[in-house]
Amino acid sequence: VSFAGSSPLSMPIAGNQIGNSSAMPWKTAAFAPTKVLFVGNQLNTDVCGGTQCGIKTVWISGEAHRSPNETMLPGDVTADYEIESLAELPGLLRKI
Repeated sequence: VSFAGSSPLSMPIAGNQIGNSSAMPWKTAAFAPTKVLFVGNQLNTDVCGGTQCGIKTVWISGEAHRSPNETMLPGDVTADYEIESLAELPGLLRKI
C-alpha cells in the first residue's frame, strides 16, 4: 500500500497502543483515517481498535492466522473486509 507516492507502510501495533499518536503515523502525518486500512488477525485488538479509531479494517480470519490471545468471537465485531490469509490482500486492495 502506498500513500501519496510514499513507500509502503507496515507497522505492527499492539492493541493497547491504539490511540497513541506515536503508534499511529496518520495522526501526525498527512494521513486521514479514511486513507488508512488496518490489517490484522485479532478481532479484539486489530478490528475493534481500528473501528474505534474510524479506520477501515481487514480481518485475516484463516485458522492458521488465529491468535491464542483472541477474546472475541466472529460477530462480536465486524471488519469492513475479511480475508483468509495475507496472500489475499493484494487482490482485495485492487478491488477497493
